[in-house]
Amino acid sequence: MSNVTPVHNDIIDEALALTRQAIGADAVITDADTRAYHSQDVFATGPTVAAVIRPTTVADLASAIKILTTAGIAVFPRGGGYSYTDAYLPTGPNGVSLDMSGLNETLEINTEDMFVTVQAGCTWEALDNALAPHGVRAEFWGPLSGFKATVGGGMSQGAASLGSSKDGISAEAVLGMEIVTAEGTVFATGSAAQDGKSPFFRNYGPDLTGLFCGDAGALGIKATITLRLQKRAKFTQGLSFGFDTFEAAHKAMSAIAASNRATEVFGFTRRAMEGAIASKGLWEDLKIMFAVGRTSGGPIAGLFQVLKMALAGRRWSTNSECFVHCAVEADNPTELKGHMQTVRDAVGSAGRDIPNTMPTVMRATPFMPYPVVGMDAKRMLPLHAILPFSKVVAFHRALEAYFEKRKADMDALDMTTPSIFGTLSTNGFLYEPVLYWPDQPDIFHERNTPEELLAPMRENAPSERGRILAKEMFEEMVTIMHEHSGVHLQIGKAYPYTRDRSDMTIALVRQIKDLTDPRGLINPGALGL
Repeated sequence: MSNVTPVHNDIIDEALALTRQAIGADAVITDADTRAYHSQDVFATGPTVAAVIRPTTVADLASAIKILTTAGIAVFPRGGGYSYTDAYLPTGPNGVSLDMSGLNETLEINTEDMFVTVQAGCTWEALDNALAPHGVRAEFWGPLSGFKATVGGGMSQGAASLGSSKDGISAEAVLGMEIVTAEGTVFATGSAAQDGKSPFFRNYGPDLTGLFCGDAGALGIKATITLRLQKRAKFTQGLSFGFDTFEAAHKAMSAIAASNRATEVFGFTRRAMEGAIASKGLWEDLKIMFAVGRTSGGPIAGLFQVLKMALAGRRWSTNSECFVHCAVEADNPTELKGHMQTVRDAVGSAGRDIPNTMPTVMRATPFMPYPVVGMDAKRMLPLHAILPFSKVVAFHRALEAYFEKRKADMDALDMTTPSIFGTLSTNGFLYEPVLYWPDQPDIFHERNTPEELLAPMRENAPSERGRILAKEMFEEMVTIMHEHSGVHLQIGKAYPYTRDRSDMTIALVRQIKDLTDPRGLINPGALGL
């Protein structure tokens, strides 16, 4: 149990009583453990919220927000909770966490006009499961954490993974939204902004939908989201390659991206792969993932056969410095073969074919429970930048030089720094270093980590020094990213959104914030506002 001081604030108590009357007592949660859990994310802990509210209708959502903000209470919207950038963490005492998981329905699947409308708390996995029988899927169909990550969170924070190498990030797939302001007003963007019109199209005049993408919830609460659909491909194939240098891997990924034939392209540095096969090995890691998958409803039939390919991992992993994995899709074998050849031509002679374990497992079970700690039972802090392809190699070298400079500090705390990367449509390179260090789990990790990893993690000594170093390195690496034209998704309260922006740009965003949230009570601190 958490040692959280009970809330004794007359204003809070009165507002929560009104909220219970408006949306039901079960939708207002004040037990200590739930409040503590909703005050943590993957990395950090904020002040403990006074309550968690979980509305189940848009009307209740609007009513609750109006009651709370009228009382001067800050509201911090939360989706699946897999943030590492303080996105939904309270910035002061007596805030309320807005848990969107009660708004989880798929409202309309329109396979003639090719759109789907969901409530913001719907997970990407639930959405994909609902669409599968219709032979369609969302154009962007989720992050790998989509078994818990929500569609609303993906729009507020920005998400990339499934479908991103061909069609871009989450914001590029959205057609329109229903937004709730701090005063409880509900309005629509896109073609549905006009009474009685279908939400089938995004652009009719100024793109208001885009204003609420990537805003960390600061400009308004997403209630419903409409996404563009596409036909589901009938055939999928994974390809994997090893490279002697990062430069060669980057060149191949650039060429693959330019061809726009692969739906997913992702890669690992050697450090990342060594972490995957260390200790128990990749095979054991994947068995752990499979065990977790069984507790969540089970992976698809035939996964055992897929996992057997992991045995090949030890034979090829030590022969390369970087690894690139691709998934290609098609409606028929001839088209699939052509796409595969296009990818192979882009790779050329610089890459070696290796077992396609990674993309095959990823596409066979795209929404397996996503680890919030390292496979070696370490705490983690990821960060990322999206870079133009022309800046990537220089950034990589600067980052490697930085790691060398910090080597003694990291070695003293057994901190490791694998990196993961991917492509976003034809014009973006996603580079994600991850910091790992031994430390004890918090409540967040306890609730989101399989016992196979928690048991050894609980044996770790607490490491405040590790958390301090991770935070310092995060900020220093963000500066290096900035120097190489890096931009970010998942801004939350950690990435410096306002840095080096024009006065006009910041004034425009602040004026929108003032209009939709005049008292600054919706996720204060997000975007640096």
